[in-house]
Amino acid sequence: MIIWFALFFLVLLVSLILAYKSMEDYRETTIGLGVDYSLFLIRQPQALTEQIIQSLHQEILKEGLILSWERLFKGSKSALVVFGPVNLLQPFSTRLGLLELEDYSQKLTPQHLTGVTCWEVGTKHSPSAPLSLNNLFKEFPQLQVEEEFWWQVVVQPKLSHFQSVIRAVVVAANQKKAQELQESLSKIGGEAGLALLPQPYAVSQLVKFYQDRALPHNLTVIAGKGIFPLLTASEILDLVGAR
Repeated sequence: MIIWFALFFLVLLVSLILAYKSMEDYRETTIGLGVDYSLFLIRQPQALTEQIIQSLHQEILKEGLILSWERLFKGSKSALVVFGPVNLLQPFSTRLGLLELEDYSQKLTPQHLTGVTCWEVGTKHSPSAPLSLNNLFKEFPQLQVEEEFWWQVVVQPKLSHFQSVIRAVVVAANQKKAQELQESLSKIGGEAGLALLPQPYAVSQLVKFYQDRALPHNLTVIAGKGIFPLLTASEILDLVGAR
């Protein structure tokens, strides 16, 4: 009987440890927050300023919500979109030329990920160290007409900074081409200290994080050789190529 109880306790202990480990990198999504989120094309990206981002910062900080700024490339074309609470973005609709869109990322399904790669980006420096990100996409490789690159900056306000997660997705004709593009595109911001974060996740999991605009439970935790950066409004503008 004593041996049986000892084995039961050991199994329970192992289960609790595994459960705790799984929570260390728990990803929190916008789903279930009781707030209506939507995706908007920013038709006047030149009108996006630090002041607008700071204004949104103050509103979102009160509720602990998130915003996702996303720069999309397809062939030679590029667009800037934002995913966030509808009621907070609506006041800027005229100024930014906001146009509500269907979520483009949902076209990627677990059954159709051939030619798709996805990764997360961090900084090799201190999380609050300034990032010099002028002309972030100046050495951007030429994409073929049907090739796509998605660059996502998910932010959550915390006092004077924004906690952030940066993700990238490549959509290409085949896996070989996608890997070639990743090798080139993962160097974006390298001079400023940005670096690809080694990930223990499958591409399908990372794509799901992208679609959910998910945040790690602990944004200060070191991931591989990098750490999730703390951003200013100015750095957000630079990261999404808005100036």
